[in-house]
Amino acid sequence: LKTEVRCSCGYRGGVDYGLKEEFHLSFPLLKCPRCGGDVDILSGRECAIKNVEMEVPNAGIEK
Repeated sequence: LKTEVRCSCGYRGGVDYGLKEEFHLSFPLLKCPRCGGDVDILSGRECAIKNVEMEVPNAGIEK
């Protein structure tokens, strides 16, 4: 979901995204893209999980 922020420097808009390759996901960087300052989140607080895959070792479970 799209994130929109506001900064005291006057910036209002989207944010840059970081990538955690080991988790296969990107996440919003909650700093102002213009000045690097702290921001207020205007939208995009939601989280949408599209897919989950898990490996569960056979922990003594009998079939």
